[in-house]
Amino acid sequence: MNEKDPYVLFNEALQVMNKAIIENSDRFPYGQIMRVSEKAVGDRRIGVAVYNRDVDAPYDFYTLALKNGRLELLSHGKEEPDITWKVSRDYLKEVADNEEKYIGHPERLDLDWLKSRFNINA
Repeated sequence: MNEKDPYVLFNEALQVMNKAIIENSDRFPYGQIMRVSEKAVGDRRIGVAVYNRDVDAPYDFYTLALKNGRLELLSHGKEEPDITWKVSRDYLKEVADNEEKYIGHPERLDLDWLKSRFNINA
């Protein structure tokens, strides 16, 4: 079985996350989470560390920004981010492979890293 290129997988998952958030932005708490987070993040960068099994051994890195209610990919590779999000490859694959599941049920998105980082109680 061929695995997707990590960059392709990350982009596909990111597109599904953004689509789920945007299509549900009028439902509590998705729009609120993004508005509060975007205001709190400002111009700071979000570093994403992707790991397989060991959270302390990431194998791929991305840098994101929060703009216009969505997560925007700025670069691929390790940088010095202001905020860090650690995510498993399995989660990214699950999201990328099940677009309708996450758009129809955005509560399945893992936004805890964002809510806890900015103390959002939603």
